[in-house]
Amino acid sequence: MIKIGSVSVLLGLFDGLHRGHMSAVGVLLKSPGERVVYTFDALGMDTKGDRKLLMSDLEKRDMLLKSGVDRVISEDFSKVKNISAADFVKDVLGDRLHAARVVAGENFKFGAGGHAGAAELENLCRALGIEPVIVPTVYDRGEPISTTRIRGLLEHGEIASANALLGREYSMIGKIIDGHIRLPEERVIPEPGNYLVKISGKETVIKIFTEKERAEIIAQKIPNGEAEITFSDRI
Repeated sequence: MIKIGSVSVLLGLFDGLHRGHMSAVGVLLKSPGERVVYTFDALGMDTKGDRKLLMSDLEKRDMLLKSGVDRVISEDFSKVKNISAADFVKDVLGDRLHAARVVAGENFKFGAGGHAGAAELENLCRALGIEPVIVPTVYDRGEPISTTRIRGLLEHGEIASANALLGREYSMIGKIIDGHIRLPEERVIPEPGNYLVKISGKETVIKIFTEKERAEIIAQKIPNGEAEITFSDRI
């Protein structure tokens, strides 16, 4: 028996937490009760091949919590990828989370094989007395803002355009060893070239080489160790 509670749940992968994602987060923040984000461990996803990430699972969780949501559930995708859309809504959203409201983007896909979308989510939620809220896609210059679009811009070194869609500067944690940087292999790395960056807040220039996940600091000496690298532009 489903017990509907005072919980609002936002659904999605949210890799990068770009402006479109944050629009949906904004809807959740205006929702009643406990505001929960239900997302997935990105590294466990197997639906898009060797897709590189815009942010780590930990970075995603921290940014969501800083935005004001009350709780982040990061599910192992393998646990839910084979259940039907109806069972997902009943067992996960209803029985487990006691959702009174469910928020999702209009392109959200779920259920076995990802065959169910926003219309199915609305119908299944209403049948169980859960309020569905579908958030429209956010557009920039006539095109949808998406993780795929941002990933492509970054891969081609178009940092300023990618940052405009993200709503902030693209960043990652790198390991600095004697003026060289080891970049995380699971992240989207801009193509070879020179980039204006901040390393732990200090503005400098780095050169990314053709060898994967490798860069060199050009403009100033930075101490060894892990550091946040924030990309401002290509130069």
